[in-house]
Amino acid sequence: MDGRMSMYVLLVCVWCSLDAGRLLMVVTAQPSMAPAVPTVSAVILTPEIDRKEGGQVDMRCTAMNLESDHIVEWRSTHPYATLRWNDTTITTNIRFMYTTTYPQRGMVVQDFTITDLQIADYDEYICNIKDPIVGGGVVILATSSVILSAPSYPICSPSGPIIAETGTELQLRCLYEADKPAYIATTHPMTDPSSYPWTSSSVDGTNTTSLNFTVTAAADGVAFNCSVLQGSGTNAMTRSCIIGPISVTMPTFTTNAITSVSPKTTPTPPNIDKPPSCSQWIVAFVVTIILFSVSIIVNILGVFQIFKMRRLIKSLRKTEASQIPKADPYMELQPTEDKNKVYMEPTTATTAITQDTYYQPVGEETDSPEYDYARPGGSTSTDYEAVSRPQSSAERP
Repeated sequence: MDGRMSMYVLLVCVWCSLDAGRLLMVVTAQPSMAPAVPTVSAVILTPEIDRKEGGQVDMRCTAMNLESDHIVEWRSTHPYATLRWNDTTITTNIRFMYTTTYPQRGMVVQDFTITDLQIADYDEYICNIKDPIVGGGVVILATSSVILSAPSYPICSPSGPIIAETGTELQLRCLYEADKPAYIATTHPMTDPSSYPWTSSSVDGTNTTSLNFTVTAAADGVAFNCSVLQGSGTNAMTRSCIIGPISVTMPTFTTNAITSVSPKTTPTPPNIDKPPSCSQWIVAFVVTIILFSVSIIVNILGVFQIFKMRRLIKSLRKTEASQIPKADPYMELQPTEDKNKVYMEPTTATTAITQDTYYQPVGEETDSPEYDYARPGGSTSTDYEAVSRPQSSAERP
């Protein structure tokens, strides 16, 4: 069956090639029998601004194309130790929590959460896919890692270039450590920094300088640089982040255009001589195969039904023939009143043996006991002589 289907596919491909480009192309495709290569990716879901001490950090490892014996592992670097092995938690740190889900076959998602974040938790975390080796040990098939570090101040939000329409309200922020004040300046040479009223606030040892900014046409190209001086003396250094530049665009307005009435045109008739497309040939081929298969099945069922009816008729005929009476070989034709001869079964008549008493007339009666007298029926004469009655065949010696 596979050979036939391969031949059908090859014929269809050649047919389509000749139809479309009028060129002979032989397309051969063999499915790849090699299994898919396992892949893994690790990410930190918590924004950098929230990765500070005492907070919570969420990480995720997603493994794809796994086989039943593959292992997903979470591992720390300092110290180099296994934290999670498939569904088993290895570490005893109660602040480390894990959740394993299986969204689909061959896919595993490992969620790793650290609560009450501490300085010792800032580390590189690795997610591995391992495959057991026959005889012992494992081999790493894929690996991905993330670096969990303390927020690097200052932090700008949003960071980098911004595209906004006029009239848009933007909330700009710069976060930095409380004991290291930040200085915010504009990078646009035609913009006065003092024209933008930045306000500062402090929460849990982190200062935030923010600005509610309304985008105007004059703000096109404006950028803000938030700088923080760290250290002192010769070791002093400046770290900074940039918000912008802002690219201002004009708002889009929807207008109702007047639709003009165009003269009625006669549609161009389709090209009758255009040959059918490749997809049409494929559909026609599939429909032909289906109809051919259905006709074969119907014919086979019809043949079976004919044989079944013939057997039933033959059986009924045998039953009917067995119920018709047959003529006895010893029967003879007997004439009837309509002068037609029919078969009638002969009957055997049994004649009862009767015994009669015979009498002779005599002159006188005697009293001999050897004789019996009887008067014949209807006779009134008594002048009869009794005689011995004839013996039956059973009484004769």
